[in-house]
Amino acid sequence: RRHGRVGRGRREDVRVCLARCAVFAEALRVEACDRGMRPAIAVVEGLALVAGATAAAKACGFADFLEVTATEAGAVLPTFARTLVVPSLIEEALWRGLLLGPAVRSVLSLRSLGVNAAFAGSHILGGRLLETRRPGARDLFTDPSFLGLAFALGLACTHAYIRSGHRLPAPVLVHAIAVTTWLAFLNGEDRLGLGRGPRPSS
Repeated sequence: RRHGRVGRGRREDVRVCLARCAVFAEALRVEACDRGMRPAIAVVEGLALVAGATAAAKACGFADFLEVTATEAGAVLPTFARTLVVPSLIEEALWRGLLLGPAVRSVLSLRSLGVNAAFAGSHILGGRLLETRRPGARDLFTDPSFLGLAFALGLACTHAYIRSGHRLPAPVLVHAIAVTTWLAFLNGEDRLGLGRGPRPSS
């Protein structure tokens, strides 16, 4: 009888151990799934922040330079491919990857706010440098409403950077999609003085 009780006790221990292993394996599976989806979620959230800030600014009359325009479907992909590298990859590697880095934990930290204010302000110098190739850049890049939206874009990219586990592709995609949308659908090409004709080489 005692041997029978011992046997049943051991079988119960095995069942408990297997159940615990199953719970642990499920936790690992959920964590792996969450990590796999995290960059995609970060991009969606970042774009939602950009869209929200843009809509709010437009509704308040703060972004009159944004006008919905039609564009040829075939021009969108080349614009995206170009902006994916310049400015998106270059600027995100500098502002998010280098100046913020893995140490940043909150979009609203003093470090984040300071770096993103500098990111927005850097467009003033960028407008002066681009003026010879993009005649409208200087005036546009010193417009307070443009600088405010640039600051909002920086915060959105920082959120995507943090949310994705400090992976650079997430803010790069947010940046590129936002700039492409502006250039192709919100009068960005015309405001920069590029119009619809051939663009100067970058």
